[in-house]
Amino acid sequence: MNLNPDNSQNEDLDDEFEQFVDEMLKEQEPNSLVSEDQMREKLRSEVRDMLKFEKETEAVSHSMAILTTTGVELHGKNRVDEIMAELRQVGDKLVESADEIAKTPENTAELVGITEPTLIDILKVALDAYRHEQWESAESVYRFLTILNPANAEMWMCLGSTLQNQRKFEEARQNYVRASELDKVDPHYPLYIAECYLLEGDLQLSEQWEQVGRQRVNEGEVEEGVIEMFNDFSEARVLAAT
Repeated sequence: MNLNPDNSQNEDLDDEFEQFVDEMLKEQEPNSLVSEDQMREKLRSEVRDMLKFEKETEAVSHSMAILTTTGVELHGKNRVDEIMAELRQVGDKLVESADEIAKTPENTAELVGITEPTLIDILKVALDAYRHEQWESAESVYRFLTILNPANAEMWMCLGSTLQNQRKFEEARQNYVRASELDKVDPHYPLYIAECYLLEGDLQLSEQWEQVGRQRVNEGEVEEGVIEMFNDFSEARVLAAT
């Protein structure tokens, strides 16, 4: 566990984000019915959505490139050719099936024509990149998997982990929160959120999320190792406060 927070990268990104919002705000027509703060918040939401779409598009493109290299090493060229054949129509089908996907996100892969064996083989590529600490590649493939399988909490957790390992703590938290919303029983997800807050230096929110995780521990049956994880984390948090 790395307990030496370095938020300079996140602060630079936050400044860039706000500068972009400022520029967009200047281009807006004055509206007496909407305050500047309300307009700014609306623009922030629009920018976040735009950036999310750009990241997803980049993830799909990067994942395709990874599949044609690492994928061939893991599965062989014939199998990768089969996977690519399934994936070629994903973009169009995501748009065509948007209404159905919104109603049943757990069926996204099926709705866009991706079979379970293909999902498993793409996951193996993500795991291989993760094990070799190729964080950006792992991030791209896991992000792609969250598009294809958005109801799977573990995919969001894995994406969060790749981001945390790149010290992108805020974005990592967002993905852990998504995992925690999808799986309201597993105590690991709140603990990972707490760890990100600790790495960012927010001891209060770190403790709050730790307590959410401990409540899940108390309400369910967990292995002794999970309790030890929480105890180790508590010691680290107390140490960080001194």
